[in-house]
Amino acid sequence: MSDNNQDLQRAVVFITNGEDSASVLQILESMGFACEVVADEYQLEIACTAHSPNLIYMHDVSELSITAMASLRQTLIPDTPILFGVEHVNATLRDRITTLGLADYVIKPVQYDELLHRVRTLLSVQSPIAESSSISLENQQTNLLAIYEIGQQLSGTLDQNEIFRLIYKHIAKNMFHSSLMSIATFDAETQMIRCVFAIVDDKEGDLSEFPPMPLGEGPNSDTIRTRQIQIVDLAEMRKKLEKSGRVFRIGDERLPMSAIYIPLIVRNRVIGVLNIQHYDPHAFDDVDKNLLNVVANQAAIALENASLYKRVKQQVQELEALYRSTGFYKIDRDLKDAAIQIAEAVVREFSHIDCGVMIVEDNSGSIIRLGRAGSYQPVTETTLYLDGPGLVPEAIRTGQVVYAPDVSSDPRYIASDSRTKSELVVPLPTYERIIGVLDLQSKQTNAFSQSDIRIIKAFAERAAAVIENVILYNQTINYAAELEDRVKERTKEYREALGLFEAIFNGSSDAVFVLDSQGEIQQANRIACELFQMKSQPKYPQFTTLFDEQNAETIRKVLNDVMALNQPLREEVVALRSDGKTFPADAALYPIFESESNDMLGVVCSLRDITERKRHEARLKAALNRERELNELRARFVTTVSHGFRTPMAR
Repeated sequence: MSDNNQDLQRAVVFITNGEDSASVLQILESMGFACEVVADEYQLEIACTAHSPNLIYMHDVSELSITAMASLRQTLIPDTPILFGVEHVNATLRDRITTLGLADYVIKPVQYDELLHRVRTLLSVQSPIAESSSISLENQQTNLLAIYEIGQQLSGTLDQNEIFRLIYKHIAKNMFHSSLMSIATFDAETQMIRCVFAIVDDKEGDLSEFPPMPLGEGPNSDTIRTRQIQIVDLAEMRKKLEKSGRVFRIGDERLPMSAIYIPLIVRNRVIGVLNIQHYDPHAFDDVDKNLLNVVANQAAIALENASLYKRVKQQVQELEALYRSTGFYKIDRDLKDAAIQIAEAVVREFSHIDCGVMIVEDNSGSIIRLGRAGSYQPVTETTLYLDGPGLVPEAIRTGQVVYAPDVSSDPRYIASDSRTKSELVVPLPTYERIIGVLDLQSKQTNAFSQSDIRIIKAFAERAAAVIENVILYNQTINYAAELEDRVKERTKEYREALGLFEAIFNGSSDAVFVLDSQGEIQQANRIACELFQMKSQPKYPQFTTLFDEQNAETIRKVLNDVMALNQPLREEVVALRSDGKTFPADAALYPIFESESNDMLGVVCSLRDITERKRHEARLKAALNRERELNELRARFVTTVSHGFRTPMAR
């Protein structure tokens, strides 16, 4: 891009107050000056003695500094242009500056166009050599205006691919007249470099041709480690580049001869490398480094914002999907109907799939399908067993998600329907065990993303609670009816049935209470006694004492509604342990009826500790706050970029 190979001009910059100084340094460096910063008159004299500066810039003006410059003018710097930065100017100050000869001033805060004009004016009257500097400054001005334009466009988008294309258009093509560019990201945790954009002659490359590579040897790795811009002579690296397969080629088999690698740094962290290659062996020089330092900072911030926006947007979508999928819940007395509702809810959220709800039969160890919904209803005649082969048994045994993105290449898959191309099996976890799975199948390979899996896992926890509570409800109702009949017949049978009832009662992973029609605790299972540190006794505490005052009132209302409506209800409340600690709980209340008269005998209430689910929901809700932060960050970024190109910050 550069039209000359001249050495950088030297500038001595006198700064005692850091306010607004960084932008001045960056402007001077972008003009091609190598800046040496001094903080007092003594350092200024040493700098002028050691070197012959092409420009002296006095950012902080005082009577003492003007006097010092008058002394140096007579001895060390008779012909060096001097520029003063002043907050305001009067006739006296103007006369003092004028008497120094070859001196001028700019008003602070310093604007780029004004500083450029003053420097060019001073250099143009200094010597014939300055004319070439003036031409160079004009070129730099053109480039900086181009960088300003791309900064404005980068601030207006959060689409990563659009950012890549803007960088290619404005920097690679317009500034460097190059048609070869790539961008790689760097993961500091895994130490892996991944190409995310490559383009040759306006044609974007296939990223599958660029597999991720570990941080090692080569220009990308060197740029990441040193955090410095690298200019590389590709002619000397040709064999190495051909071996690595990283050389861009066009139709006539030409090879790029030079390249520049620019680190992308955000908050002192390298996030990637911008690489521009050229067929000219001398396409890049040190002046280009100064310009690219500015654009790299803008590009890095834009890419980081786009990445953050993408992550927050994904988390928000996951939260919304979770809310939609769990909105179906109602307590149903029929287990198969409840399973069908669950399957239909999954299918509504994830279209073009089939979902089956499967549970383990405790007696036989077989795995039965309770309900199914979906677009193509695969035929599955094979009976599965807990200790047998298959994706479903493995998920139940291990309690882990099992995913086969391509069933044809997964030896665990048991073929059942030729249309199935991918299968996802998610366990249904309860407090003590895995009761079954959600079995999702699709006619497409790689049908489920990591985001899908996270949503379905959260959904499965809620679905497991519904299934277990329905099972508990049905078992409780069935055995209560049997118990009532046996009491009428004989006491012995009553006691046997009661023992069986209590085995089910105490085997639940939830805290379960049997309440009379007045809401008094008549019986509590083992989990309830452990959870609330109650001892089995004839007289249990009041049920409402297991909650604080606000939640106790909520429970009273739900109890009244259950008994008034004669139907089950559920409510999320905050329960209170005996030690004063609280935990969120899912309370499900079921009415108990006398089998013959259908009179209400009482209420069965199950309390499930949903602390972990609440934490997961809280993390997802936090994504909404992060989105708001992103909007604020974007607003600040636009403001910063706009201000930065009026007064750019030094790197």
